[in-house]
Amino acid sequence: MTEPYRPSGPLDPVAARIAEAVLLDDNWVNMTTRPAAAMRAAKDRALAGAPRGPEIRTIRDVAVPLRGGGTLPLRLYGDSPAPRAILLWLHGGGFTLGNIASWDMFCRQFARRLDGVIALPEYRLAPEHPFPAGLHDTIDTLRWCASEAGREILGNLPLVVGGDSAGGNLATVALRRLRGEVKAAAQVLAYPCTDDVSSPLAQRFEPPFLGLKELGWFYDQYCPAGPGRLDPDVSPLRAADLTGMPPTLVVTAEHDLLTEQGEAYGRALAAAGAPVTMLRYAGMIHGFLSLDPFYPAQAGDAMTAIANFVTQAIEGRGPPLPRHRQAPVLSRDAPGLTPAWFTGAGGLQLAADIGGPPEGPPVIFLHGGGQTRRAWRSAALAMATSGRRAISLDLRGHGESEWSPDRLYVIERYVADLDAVLGQIGPKPALVGASLGGLTALTCIGESDADKAQALVLADVTPRMNQDGVERIRSFMVSRPDGFASLDEVVEALAEYNPNRDRPANPESLRSNLRETPDGRLRWHWDPGMFDDYRLDPGTLAPRYEAAARRITLPVLLVRGTASDVVDDAAVEAFRRLMPAAETHDVGDAGHMVAGDRNDAFNRAILDFLDRHQPVTPPPA
Repeated sequence: MTEPYRPSGPLDPVAARIAEAVLLDDNWVNMTTRPAAAMRAAKDRALAGAPRGPEIRTIRDVAVPLRGGGTLPLRLYGDSPAPRAILLWLHGGGFTLGNIASWDMFCRQFARRLDGVIALPEYRLAPEHPFPAGLHDTIDTLRWCASEAGREILGNLPLVVGGDSAGGNLATVALRRLRGEVKAAAQVLAYPCTDDVSSPLAQRFEPPFLGLKELGWFYDQYCPAGPGRLDPDVSPLRAADLTGMPPTLVVTAEHDLLTEQGEAYGRALAAAGAPVTMLRYAGMIHGFLSLDPFYPAQAGDAMTAIANFVTQAIEGRGPPLPRHRQAPVLSRDAPGLTPAWFTGAGGLQLAADIGGPPEGPPVIFLHGGGQTRRAWRSAALAMATSGRRAISLDLRGHGESEWSPDRLYVIERYVADLDAVLGQIGPKPALVGASLGGLTALTCIGESDADKAQALVLADVTPRMNQDGVERIRSFMVSRPDGFASLDEVVEALAEYNPNRDRPANPESLRSNLRETPDGRLRWHWDPGMFDDYRLDPGTLAPRYEAAARRITLPVLLVRGTASDVVDDAAVEAFRRLMPAAETHDVGDAGHMVAGDRNDAFNRAILDFLDRHQPVTPPPA
């Protein structure tokens, strides 16, 4: 059962300022007492002096014929010299606001990132044209895009349908209505409204922008309160049959009242058999995607994520879309890295962040026990910037990856997961692993006759380690089974474990390593069940790890912190005897990394090593 949704992280500072400014805007504050036409006029005046947006290759206006006569304006935006898809995009605005002019800048920005053409229709608006007028316009436009007349203008390209907010509602309802008639390669839904405003899903908390009162006003314009609001064509979450829907990307914002119903709809699509990926942007408010001037990182990142999703949908290239019955949500809090899913052993879903050019030499980052993929965030960004394809995984039972169904965690399963990922990325990668991740990579390479990797980096881990230091970490991981009441308690626990380490300047930075349970407590983002039948003790497995190490012939780097109580001087000397060809590098004053830590101290040494053993080939001039 899914717990009621409430934001768990802080509001982005820019989002907070925008929300404050909106509350000072007389037009917004008094929106629910004014005619919709007055709101549109105010919006048009505000846009009159706004910049137009970037120049792009192609902008073309066409007319789409409607049922019963008349036409609908449709504008095409393209910046690709050889477009490969048509993205029919339905704009937001609560079914009441918005037109081609008000979405022009967004489409220009979006077209710069998309390997295709954006088709933006100007559908009729409520209350002058209430439900189902806007839906009928969307259906007619979708039919035209797939028709011979439409193809003469658009070309015979794969069709993707998407929209934001109310536009996401119109897009997905139209697709459901036209199943079997119009083929869509995928759909993209950005913070869509999928259920009536009276639903509990819309009443969990008071957001900083677009609250319950405003949502109610928009719905009243489109479809007045009554039984009609429960019609699946108004509230698609209530549809009895969602089979046959295309691969779907759902993008949500953490501080948005529509997040819970949007993600609930994604799970319903997944339960009906559609491959679903969901991204939730930390700190963001409703509408951030079309506010690129204010959120160049997050909005641009979301546009790029959508563009990549469209490319994957039409090509089948890149990480596979998860056919996942629960459609888990991946947090999106690192612009430059795209969340994705890989399928591990036994079909278990593994969360990942991916960055860098698809053609770049791949580097897979594996975190330590008790950490998450965020521990390697800055390293992954550095590798992506260097021209490599960086992939940072959450190990099973950690972060946003699934837990072992039987709560059993053994090295064989971690190795099997890594083997499964290797089979999904193509070229041989370099493997970089800390602690448990490093032992997984070492075992995967050393116990196989296959040529699996280009190089191996072990971050503060060796086949045989100081057992006192190992036991101190294990004790820390099991020390708070009841979790924490606050982030301050988390900071105190980390300070008690390592009093010599600087406390985080912002405790909120620790939140991605925690999960909030229904009782309101914060617990580390791993499965506590891994200690119920603990089979990962490095001391017990040391002979196996040493045997694997002896068989490794590829370039190896051991990078360790001189303050580590896990990989001490004796462990390093034993490693050198075991792998005399391996390189070693000490990082002054760095200790062993645990939950909440970042592995940033090792980045420079790793990059220098990979520059020598996994060089990046410059693209052809």
